[in-house]
Amino acid sequence: MRNELETLREGMIAHRIVTDERVRSCGRNLAEGSGAATLELNITSRTATFAGLCRCGNVHTCPVCATRIHSVRGDDAETFTNAWMSAGHGIAMMTVTLRHYERMALGSLRKGNRHGLVAVQHDAWMMAFGSLSGKNWQKLKHSYGLKGWARAWECTHSHAAGWHPHFHVLLFLDAPLSEEEARDFEARLRDRWGTAVKKAGGYQINEHGLKLDQAAAGDESKLARYLFKYADGQARFTSLAQEVTRGDRKKGRRGSRTPFQIAADAVAFLDSGDRRKGLRDRSIFQEYEAATYNLRSLYWSNGFRKVLAELVELEERTDAEIAAADEEGERVPVCGFPWATWHRHVLPVRGRVLELKQAAEKRGPAAVRALVESWGLVWGEDVWTPERTVREAQERAEAALIRTMARKVETDRKVAAQREARAAGGTGRSDRRDEVRAAAQQRQADQHRLDAEMDRDARQVASRNAGVQLATGQVAATQQAYLDGPQGERRKRWEDFTKALNTAHRVESAAIAAQRPEAAAFAEFKDRLRAARQDPERQAELEASLEKFRETG
Repeated sequence: MRNELETLREGMIAHRIVTDERVRSCGRNLAEGSGAATLELNITSRTATFAGLCRCGNVHTCPVCATRIHSVRGDDAETFTNAWMSAGHGIAMMTVTLRHYERMALGSLRKGNRHGLVAVQHDAWMMAFGSLSGKNWQKLKHSYGLKGWARAWECTHSHAAGWHPHFHVLLFLDAPLSEEEARDFEARLRDRWGTAVKKAGGYQINEHGLKLDQAAAGDESKLARYLFKYADGQARFTSLAQEVTRGDRKKGRRGSRTPFQIAADAVAFLDSGDRRKGLRDRSIFQEYEAATYNLRSLYWSNGFRKVLAELVELEERTDAEIAAADEEGERVPVCGFPWATWHRHVLPVRGRVLELKQAAEKRGPAAVRALVESWGLVWGEDVWTPERTVREAQERAEAALIRTMARKVETDRKVAAQREARAAGGTGRSDRRDEVRAAAQQRQADQHRLDAEMDRDARQVASRNAGVQLATGQVAATQQAYLDGPQGERRKRWEDFTKALNTAHRVESAAIAAQRPEAAAFAEFKDRLRAARQDPERQAELEASLEKFRETG
C-alpha cells in the first residue's frame, strides 16, 4: 500500500497532475531548519522513513497524507460509535446526494467564485440541517433524540453522469429508533433536504436524494450492506464508522471513479504515451483539486465532541499534525542526504526514494551504501554517515536556538528602551534616558549570555546522551544483521557486532564519567541562577558560580 501511494504521488508531481505547491513539496522538500533528508530505520517495525521533509496534510489531493489522516479519523469515529452504542444510545447513517449531469461543474466554495455542485450542496446543508435551518429543525432533532452528527464529504466522477458529490453523515441518537420511527424520520429529513436543494439552486431530488439506515448492535446483515455499498467489494471496513470516514479506501462503482483513481489513470496514460486520455484525466482531477480548496472532509456538529468526551478520551489533532506524526518505535539513522545531493541525484529520478527505503528495510545500511555508490555518489561526502547526520542535526538545532535567542534579545531590548524612555519622560533629560537605556541593555545582554551558556552546557549533556543512543542503535542493527544474514557472512557480521558493542561500552562509560562531576554543581548552579534572575545586582555572584561550574565540569 505504501509503495503504491508514494509511486502515485511521485507520478502526480512529475506530470503536474496536482498543482498545489504544498502537495508538490510533500515528502520532497526539506523542512525548515533541516539540513538533510535523513533515512531512518524503525527497529521495532523494520520500516524505513525519511525525516526532515515537509508534509502537506492535504486530505483531498495527497494520497499519502490522505491515507494517514483517514486511517486516524476512521479509528476515532469507530471508537466514538462503539462507546455511544455501549452506553445504550443509537446510531444511524444518512446519505444525501444531488441530481447531477455530465456537463455540470463541480464548482468552488471560494469567496467571490462560489458556484457549481459543491456550492449547492453546502448551501442546501446549511438551510436544511445547519446554521440556517431554523426552529423547525431544532424541534425535529428533539423529537427523534438527535444529539449530534459527524459529516464526511466524498466525491466520484463518471463520464456518463459527471461529478457526484455526496455527504455520509453519522447520526448519534439518544436511543435506537423503531422501524416506523426510522421511516418517518427519513421522510421528514428528505422533505427538508429537497426543499433546501431547490432554494440553493439545485434540481428537485428523487427518492435516492436522501437515505437513512439505522445500525443496531449485532445486526450484521444490515451492517455488511453499508460495508461494501460504496467499496464495490474492494475495501474491508471494520465498522459503519469507517464506511463514513475511510474515503481513501473506497473505489467507484458502476463506471465511476474516485479522485485518486482518476489521478492514477492519468499517470498511467501519460507514462504510456497516451496524451489524449492522460490530459483529459489530468483536467478532471485539477477541477476536483480546485473545488476542494478549503473544503472540510470531516465535520462534527457544534459542541458534540464535548458530549463524546464524557464517554471516551478524545485526541485533538489537526490533519497536518496527523500527517507529520512519526511512526511509533525506536528509530536509528541510516544516512543523510544534504540539499545538493537530495535535489540533484535523488528527487530527479522517479523511484529512487522508494528504492532507498526498500534497501534499508530488506538488507540494512550496507545495502543502502551499495545502492547510493551505484549511483556514483561518495559515501561520507555526497551522502552523510549516521554519525555526521546526528552531528549536523545537533549543530543546526543549536544555530536555530541562537537565532531565536538573538531575536528575543533584540525584542526585549526595544521593549526595555521604550519603557525606560517613557519612564524618563519630558525634555532636557536625554542624558538620563540614555544612561537608563544603556544599563537596561547591558542587563539584558548579560542575562541572555548567561542563559545561552547554561543552554550550551545542557546541550553538551544531550549530545553525549545522543551518542549513547546512536551507539546502542548500531548494536541493535548489527545484531539483527547477524541473525538475519546468510550463513556465509556470519563471521564478518559477528565482527561488526562485537565492534559496535565495544564502541557502545566506550561511549557509555565516557558519558557517565563526564556527567558525574557535573550533576551536583549543575543543580546548585540552577538554583542560584533562578534566584539571581530576579535580582540584577547579583550578576557578579552568578558569573563566579558559572566559572566554578565550568571548572568542575
